[in-house]
Amino acid sequence: MTCTQIEVAGMRGIVCTGGPGHCIVVDGSTFYFEVHRFCGVMVCSKDGDERKEPGPRHRFWKAVDLWQAQGSQVCDGRCVFDWDKEVVPISRHIGGRNKDELEISMEFKTKKERLLAIVAAYQTYVNRPVTIEEVATWATEHGLWPVPKRGDPVEECDAWESRFEEARKRRHGMA
Repeated sequence: MTCTQIEVAGMRGIVCTGGPGHCIVVDGSTFYFEVHRFCGVMVCSKDGDERKEPGPRHRFWKAVDLWQAQGSQVCDGRCVFDWDKEVVPISRHIGGRNKDELEISMEFKTKKERLLAIVAAYQTYVNRPVTIEEVATWATEHGLWPVPKRGDPVEECDAWESRFEEARKRRHGMA
């Protein structure tokens, strides 16, 4: 985290930006960056000092987007993501010309991805923040709990995914 002392209108303060540092490798180049919950991604040096960002079309940005969409996993100090894993945006109408885009992975390879998909599907339907209890009740009612984990039989995972699609279609009035 980078902290800077500032003085505005005779008042002193400290502004802290960024969050924990991350490392990602893109096309053989190593990039260090921080993710701030309000400001987003900030490219920095290994020590956390601000650094010039890659251009807007650089593959670094796609890599960071994929890393975040796939659960922000880190292994041995480096960001782990799959270039080939498709992330599908789901949009919902929230009033007027406004749409809210929600990205979820459509390949449920891990238990975490399945749990995130359940939460995303339910939250998209109710159009408001949800509690874990609400999501758990909905998942149990539709046979989505317990969630299969990696290593479970393929048939069990396939059955879960078809139940999930059915529940999602019912929620959206498509079934």
